Amino acid sequence: SFTGHGNGKAERFVAVIVVAVVAMSIAVAAFTLSYQRDGESYTEFYIVGSDGTVESLQTDVAVGERFSALVGTVCHENTAMDYHVRADILNHSGAIANATVATYEFSLSDGQDNENGLEFDLDAVGEYQLIVTLYVTGSAEPYRELHVWIDVYEP
Repeated sequence: SFTGHGNGKAERFVAVIVVAVVAMSIAVAAFTLSYQRDGESYTEFYIVGSDGTVESLQTDVAVGERFSALVGTVCHENTAMDYHVRADILNHSGAIANATVATYEFSLSDGQDNENGLEFDLDAVGEYQLIVTLYVTGSAEPYRELHVWIDVYEP
């Protein structure tokens, strides 16, 4: 006959399983929300035109015209960092000797950014390579490197 009551032992077993699953779910959710990973450590390093866009970066310059760009760095290293930047122009046409056109140092906290202007003149027709190198201060090895090819033409 049907009395409306089920098997007491089976109901208790199912209730214990449901409570255990809910408790484990809460524990996993609490751990996931409280656990903070450091994430990936890296430094953004970029060069853009003087108005802040890649499209405005000069790659064709007339003899005597001023090359102008912004070199940017953003620290995502999860700690403060000291950087050193060096910009070199390499001549691939034999017109003039290679030269360092800029060098500077700065410090950034995690999440902080820095943009520096870079300007120089090229006085001879030819093909040049601008190499901007980022170093972590105290290291002789380059940390990041940017390359821009510049064609200098007679106006």
